[in-house]
Amino acid sequence: VRALFDDIGNRVDEAGPSMAVQ
Repeated sequence: VRALFDDIGNRVDEAGPSMAVQ
C-alpha cells in the first residue's frame, strides 16, 4: 500500500493540485 501511495504522490506532483483533490 505504501508503494501505491508513493506512486500516486509522484503522479499528483506532476499533474498538479487539481489532481490531488480527486
